[in-house]
Amino acid sequence: MEKIIPFENKAEAQKVLDNGGRFYNILTDADDGKIASAEMAAAAGVFSDKQKIWLYFELVTLKLTDSEKMFLVDQFSESLKKGYQDDRPDWLNVEQLVNYEASYKPIVLTGIPKKVNKKTELKSFIMMPVSTGSITSFNNVPIYESYQVYEIETETKDEQILIAHSDDMKVLPSKEIIYGGVLKQLAKEEQGEKRDEHFLEIIYYVEK
Repeated sequence: MEKIIPFENKAEAQKVLDNGGRFYNILTDADDGKIASAEMAAAAGVFSDKQKIWLYFELVTLKLTDSEKMFLVDQFSESLKKGYQDDRPDWLNVEQLVNYEASYKPIVLTGIPKKVNKKTELKSFIMMPVSTGSITSFNNVPIYESYQVYEIETETKDEQILIAHSDDMKVLPSKEIIYGGVLKQLAKEEQGEKRDEHFLEIIYYVEK
């Protein structure tokens, strides 16, 4: 999980994104008015993870106007434009996310996190791979063993969605935050009780 500081203006965004890529990207040049996939990946601090690239782009351009953002998109390579059209994150509220059926989709969500204690966390499980020689199986383990877990409530406070980030990261502040993450599946049932169906794994966030 990484905190994002959004660009203040178009000039700053163009300078950071039109960066020439990493040293081995010999076919891309900085400040040439074109933004290639390698440059976007370098700015996002990843190599080829499309979901993280577009989550980064959505959050880092939060303060730009629609026209400023489209100015940047117009500089994308053709493959990058297609990737943005096909893979850009969905912006959802909690009510929409509660009923969202697709898993492993990039999502942007806003809300105030409420830390969940371990007694409650034990009611939600994730599937973890266990390898024995050449055989890989999956076990249900409590989500708190791998993540710090929070709830975000709907405005009416009658429904919640779980969000989580790696257990070795600092606790999120109790204030309104914009999250960029990937919707992941939880184990369906454990000991006959119905479980939450999914949770949002936080990759990036912006404090409002």
